[in-house]
Amino acid sequence: MAESATIERQAIGRHGIIGSLYDIRNDRLEGGNLFNKELPSSFIKTIDSANVSYRLDCHQSQKETLNNLNIEPSLKLSLMGGLINVDGSAKYLEQTKTDSSTVRVTFIYMVKTKQEHLQISTTGLDEYISSDAWGANVAATFERTVDNRDAVEKIEGSLSATFKKPTISMTGQVTVDYDAQQKENLQSLKISFSGDVMIEHCPQTIEGVLEAYRNVPSLIKPLNDGKGKQLTFILYPLQRIAEMFNFELKMKRNIKEVSEHIIARIENIFEQINAGKRQFNDFLDDIKPWEQFISRDWLCLIKEKKLELDGDALKTQREMSNLLVEIRSGSAEESKMKELLDNFDSQNPCSLIPDGEVSKVDFISEMGKLFPKGNPANYCDYAFSTIDADKSGTINFSEFMTAVAPTQPGDIEMRLSVVRAILLFPNKS
Repeated sequence: MAESATIERQAIGRHGIIGSLYDIRNDRLEGGNLFNKELPSSFIKTIDSANVSYRLDCHQSQKETLNNLNIEPSLKLSLMGGLINVDGSAKYLEQTKTDSSTVRVTFIYMVKTKQEHLQISTTGLDEYISSDAWGANVAATFERTVDNRDAVEKIEGSLSATFKKPTISMTGQVTVDYDAQQKENLQSLKISFSGDVMIEHCPQTIEGVLEAYRNVPSLIKPLNDGKGKQLTFILYPLQRIAEMFNFELKMKRNIKEVSEHIIARIENIFEQINAGKRQFNDFLDDIKPWEQFISRDWLCLIKEKKLELDGDALKTQREMSNLLVEIRSGSAEESKMKELLDNFDSQNPCSLIPDGEVSKVDFISEMGKLFPKGNPANYCDYAFSTIDADKSGTINFSEFMTAVAPTQPGDIEMRLSVVRAILLFPNKS
């Protein structure tokens, strides 16, 4: 990173003022200020930059969410690595879905009001804030858990269509149209707000959300002389200030950043981790109806695997975040990060998660483990050919348990209902 380059960082709920000291190594405001007293107003130029926009996010992946909000690549790494604690007003950045049964769509209303610039042509830190943009981001998150995963896409599609082309003005007027079918799909949605202004009464209808957005400009007025909250920081290197005033810094640093290729690899690894969590949680949902027919040993193994996956994810995040700070500080080379990424790829815990599909050979093998003293081949042959309705040569977990449940202890009525389902299966020859 060139020592003379300015850097832009989104505030994402953090608060600083012109002159605030910023540690670029871990993307944190350090609490101090370059100036010992409040600057005269003549030193700060304020210009109007009124603008309103919106974003729609379905939280399919953290990578998509951060890209959708134009988060800078370096800041994305800090967020993914956990260097920045995101909660409160910016919590919508970390709401990536971890299962396939959750509907979650966030409509983000974004207002810009003013831009401030420091007009002038120590410490062990590296940057200070020389300019900032003000306004407010307000996010309404619509959420619902459904039994039928196929309904998720339908409901999210209705929400997306509802907010696809709203008319938004600086007065806060927002209007959308949705038909009767879309309205039916949007029933029973839980709505939560996060953002830079306080919504006193959280609405529970789309109309209520639009009314809340209409009031955002008036909610901004009492905040910081009508400017609202900080949206972005422009960071100016302390080294350049020292050169301007012929002042020698006690400490000099050459801040480094990882390459774009490494950034892309890190993003993909976190995508794999999130996909693994989603797949495993979907599997846990699949086994709930069958738990009384699953042996205690199997349930214990499932629990252990879940803990192992969560532990591996946390360990990977911590190792990456620590190494990221070291690389930025110049105490480690990028090759160390490449080595860490290569190790993850070769030992990828996410690749060990089963895809939930069982072939006929696997089915016979698993049934043989349940009945080591018998020969379940004939039963397996009949059950598999009956349950494999699409003739794909594989069955999913629910289909597998349909065949296993009648052979295991459990509620007799449920066992009989499963037997009847097999006998009446439409594919039965």
